[in-house]
Amino acid sequence: MLSKGRFDQVQIEPQTDPKIQTATMYILIEEQQLINHHYYTRFMAEETELWCFGCGLGEQAIIEQLGKSFLDYCVDNDPCLGKIMLAMGNNATSGMPYRGDLNVWYTWSDHKGFIPEYLNRAWITPSLLLCASREIEREAQELGLPSIYLPLATGNDFQPLELLRKGLGYAGNPIKPNDQYETLINPFVNRADFEWKSKHGTDKYLSLKELNAWYNTKQVVFGMIAGHCRTLHLIPNRMYETLASGTPFITGRYDLEDTFDFKYPYMTDSREETVTLVDQILADYPRHLKQFAEYSKNVRENHTFDVRIKTLMEHLRWK
Repeated sequence: MLSKGRFDQVQIEPQTDPKIQTATMYILIEEQQLINHHYYTRFMAEETELWCFGCGLGEQAIIEQLGKSFLDYCVDNDPCLGKIMLAMGNNATSGMPYRGDLNVWYTWSDHKGFIPEYLNRAWITPSLLLCASREIEREAQELGLPSIYLPLATGNDFQPLELLRKGLGYAGNPIKPNDQYETLINPFVNRADFEWKSKHGTDKYLSLKELNAWYNTKQVVFGMIAGHCRTLHLIPNRMYETLASGTPFITGRYDLEDTFDFKYPYMTDSREETVTLVDQILADYPRHLKQFAEYSKNVRENHTFDVRIKTLMEHLRWK
C-alpha cells in the first residue's frame, strides 16, 4: 500500500518481443482519480533477467536503450546472474522494486541529499548504487555506500544520417529553468525556420529512431539543462543522444569535464552569446558539421549503453 495514493493493480502490457515484458501500475488517488505509471520493463536473456523500475518519458527512453544493450550483451556473454532488479532515478515507481537475486539502483534525482530520502522509502535496499555523475558518487562514498560510476549514455538508434538539414529546433517540454529558456529558446522561437517538437503532452510521441531522424533534419538544435543536472554535474541522456546524431547542439554553460575527454565550446551564458554562436555555425556550416561528426564518433565509441552494460555486468559478475 502507498501512503497517499493507494496501490490498485499492476497490468502486464502486450509486447511483440517475447524477451521483453512491460508492466503498468495503476494508482487510485482520492477515491476517484485513477492514474497510471510505467512500473517496470523486464528484459529476459537465457540465464539473466534485467527488470528496470521507473517512470517518466526520460526514464523510459533510458530503460528501452539500456534493455536492448543488455539483451545484445547476453547473446554471447550471459553472466548467469538470475534476476537483477534495477531501480532507476528517484520517481514514483523507482522506489518499488521487487526483491531479486541482485538489487541495484541507477542513482540520480532532482536535488542534492536525495540518497538517504530514497533509501528510507525504497521497498528494497539496493546492494549497489550506479552513480550517474561523479558528484553523486562522492555523496554515496561519503555515506559509506557501495557504488560505481556509471554515467548515462545513448543507445544505438542515434547516429548521423544523410538527410537534408534545414533550420533550428528544440525537442522537449518547456518545464526548464526560465533563464535557460530566455538564453537559448526565446531568441529563435518566432523565427520561421524554428521548430519546437514535443512541446505539449498531447503531441505525438516520437520513437527513438524518429527522434534521431528529426535531429538529422536540423542545422542546429538546443538543449535546456535542468538545474539539478548542473548541481549534480549530471549529463542527461538527451545530450549524449543529440551528440551521437551528429547534429550541432547548443546548451547552457555546463561542466562536462568529469565525463567527456574533449573540450566543448558550444555552450553559452547569454541571449547575445547564443545568437552570435548560431550565426557563426550557419556562416561556416560544413566546418561545424565536421566537428560534430567527430563528437558523434567519440560518443558512439565511448558513451553508449552497450559500454555501460558491459561495465555493469562485468562488475556484478566478479564482485
